[in-house]
Amino acid sequence: MRIHHLEITAFGPFAGTESVDFDALADAGLFLLCGPTGAGKTSVLDAICFGLYGEVPGDRNSAKRLRSDHAGPGVAPAVTLELSVNGRRFRLRRSPAWSRPKRRGTGFTTEQARVLLEESVDGSWVHLSSRLDETGHLVTDLLGMNPSQFTQVAMLPQGRFQAFLRAKSDERHKVLQRLFRTSRFEDIERWLVARRQTLRASSKEHQDAVASVVSRLSESAGTDLPEDWELHDLALPAEAGDVAGWARDLVAEAASAREALSTEATAVGRLTDEARRRLEEGRGTMRLRSRHEEAVGIARSLEESQEQEDRARAALDAARRASVVVPLARHAQETATAVERAQRALGQALADAARLLDTDAAALTQGELEVAERDATEAATIARTLLPREAELRRAERDAARVTRTLSGLAEERSGLDQRCTTIPGQVAELRTRLTEQVTLAAEAETLVAAEQAATERLDAARRVTSLRADLEDAGERLRASTDVAQRLRQRYQDLREARINGMAAELAASLAVGESCPVCGSADHPQVALSVDGAPTRSDEEHARTEYENAEFDQQTRREVVATLRQNLAVADHASGGQSVAGLRDELAALRVRRAASATAASERDRLATSVADLEAELADAIARLQQLAADEARLRAERDHAQAVVESVSAELSALFAEDEVAGSVSRLIEARTAAGTAFGMAREALAARDRATTQAQDAGQRAHECALEHGFADTATATRAVLAPADHARLEQLLRERDALRAQSRATLADAEVSAAVAADTPDLAALAEAAQAAEATLTDVAARARETQKRAERLVALERELARELAAWAPTRAAYAVASGLSTFAEGKGGDNALQMRLSAYVLSSRLQQVVAAANERLHGMSDERYTLEHSSARGVGEVRGGLSLLVRDEWTGESRDPATLSGGETFVTSLALALGLADVVTQEAGGSSIDTLFIDEGFGTLDPETLDDVMDTLDTLRDGGRVVGVVSHVPEMRTRIPAQLQIRKDRSGSRVVAAREAV
Repeated sequence: MRIHHLEITAFGPFAGTESVDFDALADAGLFLLCGPTGAGKTSVLDAICFGLYGEVPGDRNSAKRLRSDHAGPGVAPAVTLELSVNGRRFRLRRSPAWSRPKRRGTGFTTEQARVLLEESVDGSWVHLSSRLDETGHLVTDLLGMNPSQFTQVAMLPQGRFQAFLRAKSDERHKVLQRLFRTSRFEDIERWLVARRQTLRASSKEHQDAVASVVSRLSESAGTDLPEDWELHDLALPAEAGDVAGWARDLVAEAASAREALSTEATAVGRLTDEARRRLEEGRGTMRLRSRHEEAVGIARSLEESQEQEDRARAALDAARRASVVVPLARHAQETATAVERAQRALGQALADAARLLDTDAAALTQGELEVAERDATEAATIARTLLPREAELRRAERDAARVTRTLSGLAEERSGLDQRCTTIPGQVAELRTRLTEQVTLAAEAETLVAAEQAATERLDAARRVTSLRADLEDAGERLRASTDVAQRLRQRYQDLREARINGMAAELAASLAVGESCPVCGSADHPQVALSVDGAPTRSDEEHARTEYENAEFDQQTRREVVATLRQNLAVADHASGGQSVAGLRDELAALRVRRAASATAASERDRLATSVADLEAELADAIARLQQLAADEARLRAERDHAQAVVESVSAELSALFAEDEVAGSVSRLIEARTAAGTAFGMAREALAARDRATTQAQDAGQRAHECALEHGFADTATATRAVLAPADHARLEQLLRERDALRAQSRATLADAEVSAAVAADTPDLAALAEAAQAAEATLTDVAARARETQKRAERLVALERELARELAAWAPTRAAYAVASGLSTFAEGKGGDNALQMRLSAYVLSSRLQQVVAAANERLHGMSDERYTLEHSSARGVGEVRGGLSLLVRDEWTGESRDPATLSGGETFVTSLALALGLADVVTQEAGGSSIDTLFIDEGFGTLDPETLDDVMDTLDTLRDGGRVVGVVSHVPEMRTRIPAQLQIRKDRSGSRVVAAREAV
């Protein structure tokens, strides 16, 4: 990854647009980014990180305030970054979310964050993405690093040099995995775990199936499992074949018991059959004797009731003869009844006709009735011709009434409209006066909104001033305390160093031995050996004091940066507040809000009054138009009313003449109904007279035929024949009685004639009780043996089926069990949990440990030179403190003491040097690794101030060697000596209007 060009607009302290050409700085290989505190050196690095990932390193990202406070109100913040990754050139344009003034009206609106990712293809920029999430994924995949990892490897930010050096194995694992693209080994681990879990679940299913069959075998056989078996852990017995053998033994035992019970059941069955036969023979003899006695009793009973049978036969014969006469008698009775009904109907019809004709009913004849019926029908026909004229009269009456009602309603509506047209002009004039007043009040609304927003911003700034002053005071106290500690520790370190130099002769003398040469003068004689003074400082004391001093100095520098930042923020906030107090601004804001509320109320009232005026004017116009329409409608309706009244008068006169000729008046319909009813009455009387004559003739004929039939069938008259008829129930009862007597007589004769019955009567009487007892005893014995035999048979069949099922389940379990054993061993080994994994190291960690060894080797090449060959990084496979697995731990070996220790024990300067060497080594290995992205641009933000002059020389020599590999290193530092050592410089200058980037030749 190499950065070519950076363009910054309204970002951080930069108010305008600043450009940085890294390709020009790359020629030197090493360049310095310098400038006063707070000028924006770190903001340049923030812009690079923001251009790549859309966020800035460390705690500054949580502030979410990236736009420059010095930029103009409408200037959009933006970062444009061009870089190359693995031979491909990309351009990223990002803009953070920010608030801009509204284009219309007052106030602000929020512009959302934006991004544009392009790639240079054949000299043209090709669009790749404009989505934030998609661009983030693409950049992370291209660089192989997320934002946190990028700042650990390619950008050592201020105060975070030791992040990768002091990281735990898991954190270091994530960084190295993304850099070296070794996620496939974690995929292998996950696949093995998933495979193990799948096979374990499958094996558990097979185990449960086998356990279920074994449990059913044990239950069916009525025996317990072997004592050394566990029902839910049968893997070992199944593997050894013990489970299958145990099932075979149970099946064999059940088969043997079944054969024994089958033989016993056969013998008992023969004895039972013999006892059943003897009992059945005795019961048959007794049944035959009982039948003989029953037949004798039936014959005696039939002889005694013979007279009853004769009477039943005579009654049935008379009923059969009467059945022919009864229908004719019933018909004669029905015709006589019909004559009576016809006579009653005739009397009523003649009475109705006589009343209409005003004559005597007895004197009416068939001819008179026919003439009266014809006259009534003709009168109804004439009346029907006048029905349309009557309908026309009714319509005219309804139209006249309707028009009269409508004219009355229109008159009332015209009166109301006249009144509204009189009152509306006065109401409109009054509302217009009030509307003018509210318009004047509402005109101040927009001005008050802008004033309130400005007062709110000043109040927020005044509150920040109060908070920042307290923070600045606290930070100043901490800085003074840190400065005192640093000065005290520096003095202590110098005193110890001077005391140790003074006592160096005694320290050398302590290492002399008799016969050995002096390391100073070379003499083997030591006539006067210097003696050490009690309490003299040792080398360890000096190193400890130096470490404390360097750490304190680093802490002092950090707190100085915090104080400078707070002062800058305080000045900005104080300027924004206008120098006013929080209380005064709060009162001013409250007054503005009261005035704005009143103005808002006036605006609302203004809109309401304007709507009311418009509504009243529209109502007046509608009323005038409606009055004009009413005048036309009234004229038309009066004409319609006059026409309807003329029709009513004409038709009424015509109908009055018709009703005057008839006694029925008032309606043509009623007249038609009366004439039609009269004609119907005359017709009914004529028909009733004819019906009475026909019924009389039919009744005489039916009576004669019934009497003749009764004489023919042996009855004196029809009444006698009717009495001989039997009810259906009595008839059925007598026939059933005769059938039963005939059946009993036949049955008795057959039984008495049966030879077998006669033989049974002549034989000896059997002892049924003794025979039944013997048969019952034999049955009980057979039932018991058969039940035991069936149970044994079912058990044997059940055990055979379960043995086969067990064999199938064992065969299905065997391959899964073997595969699970292999997968479990491989999975636990790859996870670093297996007993055969002595290092307890994951597969992915083991692969990355080899990469880390290469990184450590590359880092040591530079660390030896920068530490005067005192420190060496070591890769350790052991677990660190609080770590579950090892493989990616780092130690620092001190060649002066020969001890290896945790990187956390290094001083500030030592930590910086070691972290720098590790970052450079990591960049070297990633560049050489085929799967990684080369890191050709590296940034180091501060840390050089913690180095002594000698170490600084070693570090600078090391950084100079980077030019040979083509790598570019940007250094951010306040150390004055760095300006003389690094000619290629990028300086940042600041003033009240913001910061800007200048070339080294422009700096003064």
